[in-house]
Amino acid sequence: MLTDGLEQYMREQGINSVNVDVWRNVAKIDLAFFGISDLKELTNMTKINLPKGVILLPEMRQYDPSNKGMSIDTYETGVDVEVKKLCDGYDVPLIMLRKVPTAEELIEGMRRLPQKINKDKQD
Repeated sequence: MLTDGLEQYMREQGINSVNVDVWRNVAKIDLAFFGISDLKELTNMTKINLPKGVILLPEMRQYDPSNKGMSIDTYETGVDVEVKKLCDGYDVPLIMLRKVPTAEELIEGMRRLPQKINKDKQD
């Protein structure tokens, strides 16, 4: 539902190449950010696929070794600091939502991402 709403909004804005990924697993933040399946791929810059923007939601999931998951607060656990470092380090726009958003709030977050997200409109 979350992905569908964001993809629909981007299409309405004329963004031709629509690809929205929703990542909730804290342990895979780096993989999600760089668009890779294994951290060893970071040595091959051609495999890296940076996002055009990140919207950080207030909750993510953390899994124990038995694969039992639990929700964690993105801001109380320091996940926000790590995501901000990644975004700042690679000049990727970041919107941080501090409460579970409505569809309208997600769309507003998309509107606040800098012009970088609309790059495909001009291609």
